[in-house]
Amino acid sequence: MPSIVPASQLGCTTVTVETSHPSLIAGCIHVKGDDLATYPFFRRPSTDSVHHYLLEDVVIDGSFEHIWRGDKFVEEFFYGMDKSQNLKTDPKILVDDGDPTPVIIGFNWTCSNYFHWLLQASASIYSIVSRFGHSGFRIALPQLSRWQEDSMARLGFANLPRVLVSPEKQYRFRKVAFASILTARSSLYSQFGAYTNALLSARSPRRTAHNLLYVSRQDAQLRSIENEEAIIRMVKQRGFSIVEAGQHSLDQQINIFRNADVVVGPHGAGMTNMMFSRPGTIVYEFMTRQYVNHCFATIAQNLGHEYFVDFFDRPGSSQTNGWVADLDRIERGVDSVLERLALS
Repeated sequence: MPSIVPASQLGCTTVTVETSHPSLIAGCIHVKGDDLATYPFFRRPSTDSVHHYLLEDVVIDGSFEHIWRGDKFVEEFFYGMDKSQNLKTDPKILVDDGDPTPVIIGFNWTCSNYFHWLLQASASIYSIVSRFGHSGFRIALPQLSRWQEDSMARLGFANLPRVLVSPEKQYRFRKVAFASILTARSSLYSQFGAYTNALLSARSPRRTAHNLLYVSRQDAQLRSIENEEAIIRMVKQRGFSIVEAGQHSLDQQINIFRNADVVVGPHGAGMTNMMFSRPGTIVYEFMTRQYVNHCFATIAQNLGHEYFVDFFDRPGSSQTNGWVADLDRIERGVDSVLERLALS
């Protein structure tokens, strides 16, 4: 077991950007057919504190398994990682960066995922740059995909100096900065709305007619719904447009979801796009009890959406298992949110 310590014990300077305070965000959380106390889908009474960490002389593994200083690993970066792994500095693959210019750590081990990039990695970069300004920093990033580059351009970060990080290398940096947002320690915070607006305001939206959206997982490899075609037929009869988020560019996804009144779909990265919808959008998400995740409920509360969630059983525990949804129950859920829309 490696020695894992908080960054504060490694000589880290911590800047508190905002402290926890009573939540004034109006998002409503509803759990359908289950005891609310059973799941972490409650309305949060207070926001999270957001911290910026400034740390000197650290080594980062390029695949972002870990970050360490000497023989001690930084606790904040063990989000979802294997705590039994004990990496060591390897001179054969070590790139010693002698530049004293601080480096913003702009990625984590899940940042290739649409949700984790937008809600953690690029949000963390935005938080630090908003606090300290554009000048005087470099950003450590892996090779980005087109949609990731698009988000950087929308935020005005396309031309910031970068350190290209290879997964086969280790990197020693003189000074690094990262935000608690990157390590999933701040998920409900007041600055999230400003970050979302920065992504939205870069270009004027094109008007579209997508008011009722169903976010499909037909192209997903994990947690597929075996009878999703039946769900799609049902929602089409009610006027929903079907969105396979991965088939669209970032700009297209923003424009589609910006005009939504209702967003319905199973848990998956495509639901991240509800962050681009107007406050008050009605969201109905469903998932299995074997994979309970409240991340989209948190987005809803951050932005003032009205959020409903339903849980279903599926066989086995592996995420690769497909499952059969209760069509009648989802139909009732869809009809209930449409009734809610009619009353709003």
